[in-house]
Amino acid sequence: MKRIKIRLLLISLIALGLVAASAVPVLAMSERNQDNATATTANAPDQAGKAKALAQRVRQHMIRGQVASVSADTITLKDGKKIKVTGETKYRIPPKKDASLADVKVGSHIIAHVTKENDQVAAKLVIVMPEHPQAARHAGKVMAYTKGSSITIQGKDGKSTTFTINADTKLVKPKGIEDIKVGDVVTIVTKANSNVATAIFLHVVRVIRGTVTAVGTDSITVKPDNADAVTVPFDANTIFAIKGSPALTVGKKVVIVAKRSADGALVARVVSSGVKLPAHLAAKAKQLHAKPSIHKLTPKSQAGQPK
Repeated sequence: MKRIKIRLLLISLIALGLVAASAVPVLAMSERNQDNATATTANAPDQAGKAKALAQRVRQHMIRGQVASVSADTITLKDGKKIKVTGETKYRIPPKKDASLADVKVGSHIIAHVTKENDQVAAKLVIVMPEHPQAARHAGKVMAYTKGSSITIQGKDGKSTTFTINADTKLVKPKGIEDIKVGDVVTIVTKANSNVATAIFLHVVRVIRGTVTAVGTDSITVKPDNADAVTVPFDANTIFAIKGSPALTVGKKVVIVAKRSADGALVARVVSSGVKLPAHLAAKAKQLHAKPSIHKLTPKSQAGQPK
């Protein structure tokens, strides 16, 4: 009996030893994983700090600004920053391929990639940002026009201005209209502070608001508030929308939607007085704005050839 108990005790002790031996690697591995996790968590702020420092260094080595002056070895920006340039400095000025310091002009906007040595900022690369010249628009009535040469318009203020037309000037007009005529209303696009027309938009649809001063058998004369009286013909296709009496009489306030014909004359397409145009009539008036075509005012395109 005693022998059996001793054997059972020995078996139990051996089993406990085996369990303890297998638990040691597991505990060691758990401790290592915990140490690694702790190390990763501890290193996270360091990694974030390094990334932030790197971004800051990149910003410190890139300078943006507008050029105030340029000398043989220095570009000075309007904010007072001075950038040293050397024979090793490279220049990038789109679309020019072989750019140099001579191409950096006062007023240019630049991005400089620089290095700092002894409190001096030296440029490794200078990039000049391309300029986008602003456009100016001038609207008015055509007073004089010479193909391929010039156009004079009168604005709402009564002042007349003459613009130069060259081979690059584009004429935007509806199909079926050959060219500009005196009396047309146009919008001329130029570069800022220039009198050279880059584009001319011909408006064939005009909206005339004013008071009726005369009614003929085939025309209406209207006096706008701030302009001279205009006589507009009408025909069998003209739509009349008149409140009250169907007759159009002198003194009525009217809105005329007129379209320029091929010969340059305006013809009333919609005449309304005191009413809002019904949807179907408003849609018809809107259809008068034909899709424009674009032409260059060269000798070939003046004959009506599209670009």
